[in-house]
Formats: sequence, C-alpha cells, structure tokens
Amino acid sequence: MDHTIKVCVSGKCKGRGADAVFVALDRGCSDRATLSKTTECMGYCGLGPNIAVDGNILHHMHPRDAAERVNREIDNPSPKEHGLGSKTLDDLDSFLDTL
Repeated sequence: MDHTIKVCVSGKCKGRGADAVFVALDRGCSDRATLSKTTECMGYCGLGPNIAVDGNILHHMHPRDAAERVNREIDNPSPKEHGLGSKTLDDLDSFLDTL
C-alpha cells in the first residue's frame, strides 16, 4: 500500500467524533491505505475532525461519508502537496512575514 491516512484523535477532533471516523475508514479504506491514529495536532482544530491523506488535510470528516471522501482523494489527489494548499491566506501571510 502506497497511501497513508492519519486520523487526528486529540483535542477537539476527538471530541467531534474522530474515533468514529477512524472506525468508518478502517471498514472502508483499510485495503487501499495504511491507516493510523495520531495525537499530533494538524493545526485545524476548529475544522475537525481532520485527517491527512498522503499529507493532504481533509476537514469536517464524518463517519457517514469518510470512506467515500478518502477514496476520492486517493483516486484524484487534490493539488495541496503536503497540505500546503489547505492553509488560509492569513496563515500564509503570517508564514511569509517570518521569512
């Protein structure tokens, strides 16, 4: 398996149902990707539960459609290489100010 899925299970993501999302992904995607839980925050707590598919972060995950969304991301990856495209303009401005 060349794909990885990381499900954030800390803080707000856990409180918003990340464990149920993990179970749904285990049932619907475990044959296509290596699935794991992580307590390393992805930095988008207000948009959780969050997962990373091959480094691209998906927000507002729900057990009902989690497997469908992940399979779609695996089949047609979004152009957010390593999750960079998922940052807001304010986040990018703050980052550029540090350079």
